[in-house]
Amino acid sequence: MKNKPIFFSVIMSVYNDEKHLSESISSIINQTFKNIEFIIVDDASTDGTKKIIEKFSKKDKRIKGFFNKNNKGLTKNLNFGLSKALGTWIVRQDSDDISTKDRLQKAYNLIKEKEFDFYSTPVKLIGGEGSKIIPKYITRNFFNVKFLDFKNCLIHGTLIIKNSIIQEIKYDESYKYSQDFKLYHDLLNRDYKIYYDKYSFTYLLRIHENQTSVIKKHEQFEYFNNILASNGLKKQNLKFWNKLINQIFELKIIINDLIRRSLRS
Repeated sequence: MKNKPIFFSVIMSVYNDEKHLSESISSIINQTFKNIEFIIVDDASTDGTKKIIEKFSKKDKRIKGFFNKNNKGLTKNLNFGLSKALGTWIVRQDSDDISTKDRLQKAYNLIKEKEFDFYSTPVKLIGGEGSKIIPKYITRNFFNVKFLDFKNCLIHGTLIIKNSIIQEIKYDESYKYSQDFKLYHDLLNRDYKIYYDKYSFTYLLRIHENQTSVIKKHEQFEYFNNILASNGLKKQNLKFWNKLINQIFELKIIINDLIRRSLRS
């Protein structure tokens, strides 16, 4: 009897995250949807990360741990993980974040119901003060791919995509940061279809002082602007007035989209 094909390949890259890793791994292996493999790439961690991965992989054969001798960075690790992935669909998970138990079951149900090539969701923030959801209400409830012309409103950890498609495109390894934003534009430029599930809150994104968006904010922003420029779009800055203008652009996109929809109906 042949083994059932793997449906989801969950890919995680981790570096020195022993504090959060066990909780993050547990959130995947305890999913109600069981037909998965879990590929974890340790990027030459110097803390207890390797021992944690080895402990979990001994208990759960779905976990496949790989250990770099030298630090290679997130982009290369993700492509390496993809090279090992056997699932029909690829799921992202960051080592400091948490997936709710029903994340993959809901994803499976959506894949069977809708037609799309990749999809994303909002997230609930954890680790900070209070409980917040990002992106903000207007962005997530009226999501439009044109928003990506001036901001990245998609959370990388929520990405679920057809394996056949990402094997074709892969992450651009010339981008140390904002590799997800580059991937989204590469996908959309090839007319791949995104579905944004604004009602799903199955991914919990941890806020802490050591995350890349905090400690590498300006470097990340440079890569972000390079992507905009390479697509013939206007570069952005971090000033308040720029954010205000973008909010106006966003409202214009939403209003125009609502008008088009009303005319079609």
